[in-house]
Amino acid sequence: MKKISLLMCTAAALLLGACDMLLELLSEEPETDKAVEWFWTFNYEKKTDYQIKAQRVYNGDKCVIYAENGSKVSSATARELGREYDTKIYNVMVEYFCEENFKAPTNSSITYKNTLDYANTYFGKNGKLTILLLDIKDGYQKVGDAFTAGYFWVGDFFESAEHSNKRSMVYLDTNPGMTFGSSTVYSTLVHELQHLINAAGRVGTNKSMDTWMDEGLSIMAEYLYLNYGNNTAIAKHPDNRIDWFNKDREGTIALGNNFYVWDNYQDIPNAILDEYSTVYLFFQWLYIQAGKDKKLLKEITANGSVTQSAGKIIPNGNDWETLIRTWMAANYLKNPNGEFGYKGDVALAQLVVRNINIQEIPSKFKARKTNGNKIILFPGEGVYSAINNSFSTSASGNIRYAGLKKGAQGSINITGPSFSGDTLLTYNKNTQGDAGENGDLTGLPGTPPSASVAGRSLADYNYPLIIDGRDLMRRYGRLEK
Repeated sequence: MKKISLLMCTAAALLLGACDMLLELLSEEPETDKAVEWFWTFNYEKKTDYQIKAQRVYNGDKCVIYAENGSKVSSATARELGREYDTKIYNVMVEYFCEENFKAPTNSSITYKNTLDYANTYFGKNGKLTILLLDIKDGYQKVGDAFTAGYFWVGDFFESAEHSNKRSMVYLDTNPGMTFGSSTVYSTLVHELQHLINAAGRVGTNKSMDTWMDEGLSIMAEYLYLNYGNNTAIAKHPDNRIDWFNKDREGTIALGNNFYVWDNYQDIPNAILDEYSTVYLFFQWLYIQAGKDKKLLKEITANGSVTQSAGKIIPNGNDWETLIRTWMAANYLKNPNGEFGYKGDVALAQLVVRNINIQEIPSKFKARKTNGNKIILFPGEGVYSAINNSFSTSASGNIRYAGLKKGAQGSINITGPSFSGDTLLTYNKNTQGDAGENGDLTGLPGTPPSASVAGRSLADYNYPLIIDGRDLMRRYGRLEK
C-alpha cells in the first residue's frame, strides 16, 4: 500500500498533497496502538484516584497524546502540541537536562541515547512519551483562582504501584489550562518533563534531590524553552514569576518566605507561588553568573547539589551560607556586574526588594513575629530593614547579618557586631530541618509597598496562577505511594 501511494505521488504532481497526508497518517497512527484507553488520574478536590477514558488524538515520532472523552480537544490542537514536542521541546530537554549516553541504573550494561530516551524506552510505551490531556479536578472556578496546570507522578514508572498507568507520561490540564493558549501549555509540559527526567535518572539509585532544586530546574526549563532559538541579546522571562515577586500579593516575600523550605506557609492562600518566583530568580542568578553555560544545569540535575556547582562560579559558593547571602545581597544591590547582581539583565535589574520593620507586619502574620524588633525566619529565609549608617547586633544560632549599601557598585559588610550601610540583611543560614529562629530588625521605618508596580494594580491578575500538581500531591502524601 505504501509503495503504490509513493508511485502515484511521483507520477502525478496533483496527488502530492494527498500523498503527504497519507504518509503522515501512516507515521502517526500505527494500527498496533490502542485508540481508546482507560487512565488513572488524581482528583485534587477529593484527594482520591479515579479513572477516565481517553481517545488517542496524536501518535507521532516521539510522543503519543490522549485526550479525555468530552474534553473537546481538536485534532489540530493535539497535532500542534505533538509536533512541538517532537521537533522542539524534546531537543530543549535533551540539550539542557539530559545525560548523554545514559547508562541505565536498572541495568548498567545497557546504554541509552540520553536520560529522556531511557525514560520513554524503559518505562514508556513503544519508546514514546505519553501526554494525557484532561480536566484536572482541582477546584478551579473562575479567572484569578490558582489552578493545577499539569503534573508528573513517578508511580507511573512502576507496574507494582497502585493505580499506576505503567508508562512514562505527563498530565496536562484542559480547563482552564488550554484556554490560556499554547504558550502556557508548552511551559507546563517542559516543567513536568524536567521532573520526569530527574526522577528517571534517580530510579534505582541512592541519589536524591531537594524539592526546591527539582522545582528550580523545572522553572528554568520554562525559561529555556521560551528562549530556545532566541538570537536577541534581551532574554525573555516567564513574566508571572517576576511579577509575583515584585507585587508580593500575599505580603509573605517581604517577611522572608522563599523556596528553601518548600510550601511551609500553607495557611496563607497562594503563598506557594512565592516559592516558584524566588527559586526562579535564584537559579536565573546562578545561570547568569555561570555565563549561561548549559553544563551548570546538567551538573545539578546529575549530582543533586547546587553548592557543588556554585563553588566554581561564585566566590566560596560551595558554602551555603555564603551562597544564600550573596544572592540576597544581589537582589538588593543589583550591581551591573559581578556576583552582587544580574549582570545587566534589564528585567531582573528591576526587582522590587522592600525594607520592613516589625510594626509594619500585618496582624495576620502574628505567628511569624515575636516581641520587639525581631522576626521569625525559617531556614534559607532573609529580610531587609533600613539602618542609619550602622546597626549593632550579634549572630545567634543560625541567624546571620550583613550590611548592604547601594551605589554604582554596591557593597556588603559582613563583619559584625556593627554592620554599616543603608540596609540590614537578616537571614537564616540553617540547612537542616524547618524550625524558625528569631532574627533582629532595626525597627526603623522601611519602604512601604507602592500602590502599583510597572503601572499595574496590585489586584491585577493578568496571567494564570499556576501550581504544579506535585505540590498538592506532596501535601496529600501522594508522591510517597
